Amino acid sequence: MVLTQITAALSPMLDRIFMRKPRQGGSTTVLPDGFLTPDEKGQRTSAAKAVNDLLNYYIGVADSKASIFLAGSVTAAGLLLFRYPPGIGSQFLYLAAALLLGISLVCTALVIIPRLPPVDQQAKGGIYWGDIIAHPDVISYGKTFAERASTARLDEDYIILNYKTALILRHKMSMLRIAILCFVTGVTLAILHHATNHAG
Repeated sequence: MVLTQITAALSPMLDRIFMRKPRQGGSTTVLPDGFLTPDEKGQRTSAAKAVNDLLNYYIGVADSKASIFLAGSVTAAGLLLFRYPPGIGSQFLYLAAALLLGISLVCTALVIIPRLPPVDQQAKGGIYWGDIIAHPDVISYGKTFAERASTARLDEDYIILNYKTALILRHKMSMLRIAILCFVTGVTLAILHHATNHAG
């Protein structure tokens, strides 16, 4: 079960590293024209921004938890696995604990490390940072933002941003879940190893 979760969580990253074709159902940077009527009163834009603020709050929570478990993995390994033991049983506990704490360490690091999605040169949004840097200069971006704002289309930009933020959040939560499971199991085995080798 844990191995399946690890594979599922690492697949998008491996796709990028090895330049595999992205899976269907990924994010898009441009919504079709006329997707929404103009948001003249700004109500949809305000609601979409509130959703984005909430998603960013959860991303902050995930990063904070990951930092705690990152430090916990290093500390637990240093305190409980400081000496390689004699005996097959103790060595099994030692190696299993070290492996699980190592996986937890890697997963928490992957939660904290910022993801850099590819820049879409066809982007025309005014809020998502990937769309902003797709513009050749600040003047070009300023014109795009002014056009999006004056035609009440910023809500569409927030929809795109929220979707992409939710994808990032799902990735972070998946990796954090794996990290916590590995940490708890690894610490349990490390305590058993420590107790076995320091009894009496």
